[in-house]
Amino acid sequence: MIAKTFLAGSFLFTLSFAVVPQGGLARLLSKIEQTKMASIDKRLPWYEKLCALATAKARKAALKLFESEHHVELRSMLLEHAMVLPDLDRTMLEELESGRSLPARIVAARYFIEGKGEEGVTLVKAILGENPEGLRHKAALLALARQEKPPATQAFVEIFQKESVSLRASLLPLLRGFKGEHIDQVRKLSMAASYTPLKGEAIYQLVVGGNIRALVRARRLAAGSKIKHLAPLLFEALAHKPKPQDLVLLARLVEKDDSSRMQSLYYRSLPELAAKKNVRQWATEVGLRIDKIGVKLFVLELLQHGDSPEDRKALLTLANDKTLMIRRKALALLCERKEVKVLPLLEKRLVKGRPEEKLDALEGMDLILGDDEKFLKRLEELALTASGTLKLLAVDLGSKRGIRALLQLVPVMLQKSDWPSRTAAIQIAARVRDKSSIPLLIRQLKRERGRLADDVNKALGSLTRLNFLRQAQWDKWWEKEKDGFLLPPPEEKKIVDKKPKSGTSAEFYGIPVVSRRVIYCLDVSGSMAAKVGTGSSRIVIARQALLNALKNGDRQSLVNIIFFDNKINHYAKNMVPLKRKGELEKLSAFVKKAQPLGGTNIYAALRAALKDPRVDTIFLLSDGQPSTGDIVNPKDLGDYILRANRSRRIVFNCISVGEDSALLKRLAAASGGSYVRF
Repeated sequence: MIAKTFLAGSFLFTLSFAVVPQGGLARLLSKIEQTKMASIDKRLPWYEKLCALATAKARKAALKLFESEHHVELRSMLLEHAMVLPDLDRTMLEELESGRSLPARIVAARYFIEGKGEEGVTLVKAILGENPEGLRHKAALLALARQEKPPATQAFVEIFQKESVSLRASLLPLLRGFKGEHIDQVRKLSMAASYTPLKGEAIYQLVVGGNIRALVRARRLAAGSKIKHLAPLLFEALAHKPKPQDLVLLARLVEKDDSSRMQSLYYRSLPELAAKKNVRQWATEVGLRIDKIGVKLFVLELLQHGDSPEDRKALLTLANDKTLMIRRKALALLCERKEVKVLPLLEKRLVKGRPEEKLDALEGMDLILGDDEKFLKRLEELALTASGTLKLLAVDLGSKRGIRALLQLVPVMLQKSDWPSRTAAIQIAARVRDKSSIPLLIRQLKRERGRLADDVNKALGSLTRLNFLRQAQWDKWWEKEKDGFLLPPPEEKKIVDKKPKSGTSAEFYGIPVVSRRVIYCLDVSGSMAAKVGTGSSRIVIARQALLNALKNGDRQSLVNIIFFDNKINHYAKNMVPLKRKGELEKLSAFVKKAQPLGGTNIYAALRAALKDPRVDTIFLLSDGQPSTGDIVNPKDLGDYILRANRSRRIVFNCISVGEDSALLKRLAAASGGSYVRF
């Protein structure tokens, strides 16, 4: 086996290769030629095998391939393999002067330093005296950093310290993982810098390297008030090998810095942190007793990644916390684990808790008890006698369990003036299947428009396996068939109608727009500028799809548009009538101005949409995970939105652009909406 190390971007790669017999070089080059149009993961193994051949012929072949290769990683591999060949001065100088990538330029600079001794170092130092902001300059300095002996190491320290503070801050992260006294020297010097990005990166690298002074400095800074722009790097440093006092500081950093960078780093780090034995022990013992909301939230996040008896015991303690937010989250985690020990507490919350806690308790009981006979009777009682949101939730849960006594609510709730109650009645009819619901639903078609009319039609379709567009057709059919009609068994798969029942031709990314009270929430973050297979950008396609939906929409509709990146930009505070003179033109002009920039604040967009009391359908389009806002963790965001929707019964139709989104899938599935990936 041969081990080979090379630099690509800011990463060091060490690969082990099996030695290929020299007679196999021709076959190897043939394979490289055959796969030259393939993806990098299919090409890389053949290049690795070539770089395992330590022969002059293999190195010359690598040099020839380098001249026509475009992929950054492969170019640096090939050039490094060829660099021991003689007479490469001109090739290497050209690459160092005007190469297309930093990794290959670093290889070229190393060629001179490692192959020509002091003369090479002198050449590189001369290059460093020119154009201090260019790639050539960075490559030369990073090549010096790779060396282990003077005069190269001395030159590195001397020149690094003379660079501008912004250049040093951009170079230091590229030295992560590098070892050497000369590199530690510039790290220590940088730790004293006043420029936050440079100081923070130096502290992080020194802490990872085991420097006690840097660790003490990181702790002092994390406990202080001046942590702006420094918090993420301090978090990385203290999370490396955290002690109990570091865990409290980690919680403080997260609480003080709500930036997208910090939030993203936090949630990426949690699984690794929670896997550490000392961290889990702290969370279930010392951390549990610290009476600070930030620390308790941190403890809850850690407990979310484990399910030991100690974890459950700690969650039971937090479920009785004085802070509503803490106890609600702890209860939710226990219910997800179906912890029966929490049932007495759920019973107490259901009887005497705040309104939201009563809903939490009922949902929790449903998760733990399921089809338990006593619980089903309790659901039935609440559905028949409770009021408001608790009644609607009991109806929802009870109809999912098929409680037949709920059928008596259908005619009563269909006559209610509030549309959530009528939606609940339609839901009972669809789930608790009975012939008696059919004439009630047919008569309801006269009353409903938009989404609720579509809900009625879908319920009738499920009960009868028929699909009529008009109420008169249903009347005629029922008059003829009602006496002998037999209810068909439930469908195994949900029918997806190609055309909406409302008669509108509007659709958004293939999802029919059946609602007359709809809000479109569209991601306009920077990643929406990416091009797709058609050559158009994601934002251009989204704008056109929205313009078409508005143009073809029901003129009796109320609509609104919310664009979101780091912040939100809505067309109007609440929905506006599409039929109003000039409104469509104003909406279209608003859509055409949308430009991609910034992060992905899904929380702010949905929170704003939910504030409109009339909305019954939300279309949500995004091409990425939440990256900014008050809630960026996908699970927490999903929990928040679905809890808020318990009393609203809003349908979420979700479109994920690019990668699949578990969050968008969950919102659509839980609300009865549609999900598509574009």
